[in-house]
Amino acid sequence: MSVRRVYIDYINVLAMVFVIYQHTRIAFYDPVATQTYWAEIVVSSVAVCAVPLFLMNSGANLFDYLDRYDTWTFLRKRALKIVIPYLVWTQVYIAAESLRGNIDGLGGWFEATINPARVCPPLWYLEVLVGLYLFVPVLAYALQALGEARRTGATYLLVILVVGTMLLPLVRVHDGAILGQLNVPASGYLVFMVAGYLLSRSEPSLGVRIGSYAAGLGGIAAFIVLGSKYSLAHSPLGPFFVGYLTFGTLATSAAIFIAAQRVPVERWTRASRVIRYLSGLTFGIYLVHYGILAIFQALRPIGGALDEAAYTAACWCLSALLVAGARTIGPVRRWILP
Repeated sequence: MSVRRVYIDYINVLAMVFVIYQHTRIAFYDPVATQTYWAEIVVSSVAVCAVPLFLMNSGANLFDYLDRYDTWTFLRKRALKIVIPYLVWTQVYIAAESLRGNIDGLGGWFEATINPARVCPPLWYLEVLVGLYLFVPVLAYALQALGEARRTGATYLLVILVVGTMLLPLVRVHDGAILGQLNVPASGYLVFMVAGYLLSRSEPSLGVRIGSYAAGLGGIAAFIVLGSKYSLAHSPLGPFFVGYLTFGTLATSAAIFIAAQRVPVERWTRASRVIRYLSGLTFGIYLVHYGILAIFQALRPIGGALDEAAYTAACWCLSALLVAGARTIGPVRRWILP
């Protein structure tokens, strides 16, 4: 039986707060140098790690699933955990948009059903997860076959993924012909899962930890300084500093992951029990929070940075209470808010 990594619970709770904050931002996607934008760019330099941290946790937990059960069981568990709630909540948000008059008949329903992010943008993450989960067995079998060399193999894969996901697109931003047809077949968000797998199976020395924290601070600085510079200029370089798939985001996420591993869970037993419980609510909070934020903003639109902080806290608390209550109902806990 695998040992529960309690620090992953801490990461889950923190990442969920980051997710909600990102959905309260009002200036980030249409950058103009206002006080609200500068507040958002500073907080977002850390909050951008939300999705990467979730994916790192998935890599830490799932790449060794063959030690616990077979691939059919893995796929069945993932379908129950992700696919069924994804389908259910797609229809919930479609129904909500229909009540607001934003769905035009059967054609609008069909369009929203095949493109759920139209009615609930956060559902894009579940689509990413489905694709990644279909690929996890390939890596799980490969790592199992590598045996004692699995860490070396995973490290090599991480380097290749970083090149394909972060370096090549940046090099080609000025001229798409650079390096001709050199491409890395597997890339994208998988880089965070592999990083999480490697970090979860390492005991970094003090020097490595200090280096990681320094790199994380460098990622934050790059996000704020270069990200704001290129975003305000509407430069194509902007996404390479404020997006998920960037060197800075990977460095900052890794630093947070390593810091979480140092949480003294043996001393913080009471806090860890609470965090473990809240971590179990995280996926449900993810599913409901967007609707709650929409209600908040319909009642009173967000007006600035202080509102964003208040709405983030209020939305997280209300979402957690709602999910905790709903999960006391067996079918809801199993099918709708797992």
